[in-house]
Amino acid sequence: MPGVPRRIPRAVLTEPEIELILDHVLLYGDRGIRDRAILETLYATGLRRMEVGRLTITDVDFATHVVRVIEGKGRKDRRVPIASRACHWNLRYLTDIRPQWSHERTGPTLFLSTRGNPLTPGQLSRLGAKYIHRAGVNKPGACHVWRHSAATLMLENGAGLRQIQEMLGHASIATTQIYTHLSLGQLKAVYAKTHPAARVD
Repeated sequence: MPGVPRRIPRAVLTEPEIELILDHVLLYGDRGIRDRAILETLYATGLRRMEVGRLTITDVDFATHVVRVIEGKGRKDRRVPIASRACHWNLRYLTDIRPQWSHERTGPTLFLSTRGNPLTPGQLSRLGAKYIHRAGVNKPGACHVWRHSAATLMLENGAGLRQIQEMLGHASIATTQIYTHLSLGQLKAVYAKTHPAARVD
């Protein structure tokens, strides 16, 4: 059967844009602290929206800075590094915000609505897109743009495709190879050094 063509994502956030958005989130009080923890997790781990929504309190190991993903896409488990800054915001949310919203029927889900219920996929998408727009970043996308941005920035900073494949939970390296088309900064630097036409003044 012919393969499904793999589309290059429409948008990738730059590092300055990401920092601008993350700072902007804190304008929104208690909910902003939760949302900062969610966006930091999306950015730091490259998890899918579904995977973030399914995280439980015990899935983030604050001692080792590792997130456990149970039954990600393809029903596969994996362990993913998470940055210390993301751990900080998750811990702040867990300590200061989540106890105010949880109730006897909440369960172990990490990220909750203000009513103590697990966030739905639609709520996570709206959250992911809302802050991009509110921060004045004119790029489309929601949760997945954070995943694409994490992978692209890692590739530009020297990560190998095999490591990115493992982190993102791709079954095939062919899926991961779309990010080679996104790292234009790296490609342009190599182009400027190696292509004769680029070296002509």
